[in-house]
Amino acid sequence: MHFQSVRRPYTPTELNSILSGPAFFNTNYERFKGKPYDDLLYDKVKTAKMNADALENGYSEPLFLNDPFTNMNHAIQEIFDVTEF
Repeated sequence: MHFQSVRRPYTPTELNSILSGPAFFNTNYERFKGKPYDDLLYDKVKTAKMNADALENGYSEPLFLNDPFTNMNHAIQEIFDVTEF
């Protein structure tokens, strides 16, 4: 979900519907999840980092009370082995 700006948590049904759409996996996500999809993500890493940074800018303390919460912007460099966004 880091590929779009998010400001609220989604229900599992909403999330599966969004991820199944053409802007994401364009297939039934509930059946697809768990399968390899790295190739689909590499071109979206910059967008994911920017959206996670924007979400983090609105956080309050303590961090665990923020919903939705992400720290992907701190881990994405290691996950995808990239240094430039």
